Amino acid sequence: MWESEEKERYETAVVRAMTDANPRATRVQALALCWTIATPRLIAAAQRLYDSGVFPIEETDALFAAVSPLRALVDAGRRLRGNVLAIERLVARYVADPADREADATLDWVDVRDLVAVARTTIWGSSGIAMVRIRTLG
Repeated sequence: MWESEEKERYETAVVRAMTDANPRATRVQALALCWTIATPRLIAAAQRLYDSGVFPIEETDALFAAVSPLRALVDAGRRLRGNVLAIERLVARYVADPADREADATLDWVDVRDLVAVARTTIWGSSGIAMVRIRTLG
């Protein structure tokens, strides 16, 4: 989802947010973010903080459990990266049924470049989304 330089800067900012210089609330939020985004560098930083015992184990375990659903969405977005057909099907699902909460939530984490690719193929190609959209609008 990021260029390598952007990713490095982002991870550095998150890791820095977990240092002793920051308020406890900021550190907890950064820890949650590490577990949610789950890049190797962020996971390693979260593990170091977890192992240090700065926060009670029960609290960090509860935090991990709370962010696990978000992590699953981020992982789903990562797995979909570059799979324009799967994303097109996901968009079609949502257009056909806006109450489809799973499709709605997953689309929030799909790389915007892939959504643009879907839009281009829908406009220029013979995709089924246009037909679904026409049927939905009545």
